[in-house]
Amino acid sequence: MKARRQQGAALVIALVVVAIATILATALVWENHLDRRRTANQIFGAESLANALAVEDFVRDVLANDERESDHLQEPWARQGDVFPIEGGSLQGSIIDLHGRFNINNLIDWENGNARPDQVESFRALIQSLGLEQSLVEATVDWIDPDIEPTGFSGAEDDIYLRNDPAYRTANRPLASISELRLIANMTPEQFAVLQPYVTALPPVPGSNTVTKININTAPPELLTAVGQNLTPDDAASLVDLRNQEGFSALADAQAIVGAEKLSEDLFDVKSEFFRIHVLAVIGSSRVSMYSVLHRDPQSGTVRTLGRSLGTP
Repeated sequence: MKARRQQGAALVIALVVVAIATILATALVWENHLDRRRTANQIFGAESLANALAVEDFVRDVLANDERESDHLQEPWARQGDVFPIEGGSLQGSIIDLHGRFNINNLIDWENGNARPDQVESFRALIQSLGLEQSLVEATVDWIDPDIEPTGFSGAEDDIYLRNDPAYRTANRPLASISELRLIANMTPEQFAVLQPYVTALPPVPGSNTVTKININTAPPELLTAVGQNLTPDDAASLVDLRNQEGFSALADAQAIVGAEKLSEDLFDVKSEFFRIHVLAVIGSSRVSMYSVLHRDPQSGTVRTLGRSLGTP
């Protein structure tokens, strides 16, 4: 009986030892698997980012060698959504002409800090055409102007934002990213999604009271109508139809169609300096979505990167 008990105890001990060894072996295998996955993800991520940066370099070269007298949607840079296979994954990229959007920083004359009435009214017309709340106009002006006095009845300065949780203050400076508009009063995610394709945040021209001009070859008809003086929706539709053939090589060509008084040289052009690229690099389990804002010097043609972000524009 005693021998049987000893045999039973030995069997239990052996089973416990086997169980512990199995658990340890499983843990080691699992940790090794996780280490390999982490290493692979880091390698894939580094490769994806390197490929995205390579695309940015390529785009800079394309824009530097592009004909600068006129920029339009029939040029090679304007192709959208092309997918290029690479070892272990793919690259997808697109380029947007930021002169085809309304520059929010145009709302303020940065030499004196005052709002530009004509630009404010153009922005108001754009907001109205998109069916958004008119209060967004004053709230946007107050967000970037240097003072702390609300504009009109719909303005919003620090006293509004300090009531939020968490509390924050107005920027009182030019927008660095269009995503800042998410923070202004009465801006809902739905309204921002509607407005985003029509606006941009480009740096003001130092020491100048000029505004960033709209490229009639790339701007949507809603923006052409909003900025153009007495430019009707039919006028804008005519311009879009004609530019889709080969693009306007000079502003005078478009003025001859709708009238020079409707397309001021102070507000419109056929050339662009600022572009945004979006690159999606996929390698293995890694996905890198990169946005870069590029500036092309109108004189030398040199292209440099002004900003870069991952995940969001």
